[in-house]
Amino acid sequence: MLSSTARADPAPIRFVPAKPRCGDLAIVYVLNSEPTILDGSIRLFEHEHVLQRVDARRLRGVIAVPLDLEPGIHPVAVDVEGAPVDGEIEILDRPWAESVLTVNKKFTDRPNAALRRRIAAEERAWAAMFRPDPEPPAFVGGWIKPVKGSTTSAFGGKRMFNGQLKTRHLGLDLDGDIGDPILAGQSGFVVMSADRFSTGGTVVIDHGNGLFTAYFHMSLRKKKTGDRVRAGELIGLVGATGRVTGPHLHLSFMVRTLLHSPSGKVTRAGLFVDPERALRLIFEGDPRYLVLGDR
Repeated sequence: MLSSTARADPAPIRFVPAKPRCGDLAIVYVLNSEPTILDGSIRLFEHEHVLQRVDARRLRGVIAVPLDLEPGIHPVAVDVEGAPVDGEIEILDRPWAESVLTVNKKFTDRPNAALRRRIAAEERAWAAMFRPDPEPPAFVGGWIKPVKGSTTSAFGGKRMFNGQLKTRHLGLDLDGDIGDPILAGQSGFVVMSADRFSTGGTVVIDHGNGLFTAYFHMSLRKKKTGDRVRAGELIGLVGATGRVTGPHLHLSFMVRTLLHSPSGKVTRAGLFVDPERALRLIFEGDPRYLVLGDR
């Protein structure tokens, strides 16, 4: 019999970390011992995330704390089979760095019509990844660091490219040489393998439970869309493709969310969270509840 990594939960709702920062990924565990109940939802910060069963006692979800959320105590609403439970979560503030980068002018000049069409198509394909309902969780346990290199640029910093195009850095840059192996951080299914304008050679993995990881700037992609991957499996090689200043791996974590606007409109999207903190998290659950096989 497979062993369970479940642990006792003293409260009906538990967050890990208990007090996340702006931009963090947090795991939520909700006590529920009714075996026929397989899912539910949690709503906070105007975002709704899925809860899915990961062992005999609990449902698990992942939530994304927006980068510029007001720190403090925020209400939480959990709904499992029409049985609502209210709670709260404390969000801590954090500072954001700023940096100035110089890249090829083609990435900052106004794109021509053909390039605009390409970028628009790539944006539509990116958004489409988050529209389907979440797959069941594909793993329990911790993460494997995709490359051996050290951090060269942290998550969330404000960036200026060639004196313009100010953006947020929505990932973690890890040092590497062209051709260095890139490993899957955890098990899941490849939902994108493509050469994109800004991110270059790109692979995105759906880990179930609404959680995705993305690997940018590859010189070579070793996986195609639809492939199942295991934790630590080779998925590509470090490169310097797309909008870069040199070879490295850009790693992103995204959480699928339903965004509820004040007007009542609901939008499905992927919110970026801090990979550095996410890589330290241990995801609890029973392996018997994981999705198995190919899609």
